[in-house]
Amino acid sequence: MNSLSNRRILLIDDTPAIHDDFRKILLPPVDDNSDLYLMEAALFGQTAKIEIPLFELDSAYQGQEGLAKVCQSLKDNRPYALAFVDMRMPQGWDGVETIEHLWEQDPRLQVVVCTAYADYSWDELLERLHGHDRLLILKKPFDNIEVHQLANTLTAKWEMTERASVQMSKLEQLVEQRTHQFKQASEALQREIDEREQLESQLVQSEKLASLGQLAAGVAHEINNPIGFISSNLGTLEGYFSKLQDMLDAYQRSEEGIASTEILEHLKTMRERVELDFLREDIPLLIKESKEGISRVGKIVKDLKDFSRVDSNQEWQWA
Repeated sequence: MNSLSNRRILLIDDTPAIHDDFRKILLPPVDDNSDLYLMEAALFGQTAKIEIPLFELDSAYQGQEGLAKVCQSLKDNRPYALAFVDMRMPQGWDGVETIEHLWEQDPRLQVVVCTAYADYSWDELLERLHGHDRLLILKKPFDNIEVHQLANTLTAKWEMTERASVQMSKLEQLVEQRTHQFKQASEALQREIDEREQLESQLVQSEKLASLGQLAAGVAHEINNPIGFISSNLGTLEGYFSKLQDMLDAYQRSEEGIASTEILEHLKTMRERVELDFLREDIPLLIKESKEGISRVGKIVKDLKDFSRVDSNQEWQWA
């Protein structure tokens, strides 16, 4: 149905006369003089009154037939708003069983129980059908005005219930939409927090690296100074030892001119004690190894300078 207005009523009763009575009450004849009413309204300035049927009434004579009509109405998207159901229908389901089946298919259906006998107490009906908010009782013989009032009231109730349901559905969709928006905003905020934490971590790491670079530059500078004079001293020491070597060679050559055996024996003993031959071989090796060590330390210092971007090579290089 395109509109929430619903005046469709189903009457389930095994007595044909009851159906005739309901048609007379709920489907009054339509006046065929509607054009005349419109003309009178135009001539005399009166409000046109055109009486039209207030309800659409369908009939079923057994519970099974009524259930089939309800199912078909749901399939056609034209549900009934109200059903008048007779309590005693000997050829099939009674009223209670019929209502149970109807509500299984359409829980929104408003129901009026029509009965002249107390087969069930009102409390028994409510307890069995659980229909406190959608079930009323109409005692036979019924009053025309009462039938009309029930029809008006319950179809209006169905409409209000549907409107509330539609509004509730819209509110639920809106809540779901807002919840989704909040979730997206929360996720975006969490991403921003994560990115900020990551940036802060990178900043801290950068500060640590900067501090480490400054430390490396300072260490390199401090190490570079002793490296310089140690390297210089080793070079000087190497020169001095070379001169000592020459002097020792001259002393050894001059031993041939010494006549005293005792002096010669003393010099020999001294050379053996100090291991002069070994020293003359080992000292150059020690100086060489020390210079290599200084060179390695210098390489480390250069790497520290490159790491700290101090005195680093600014030329393009293949890598």
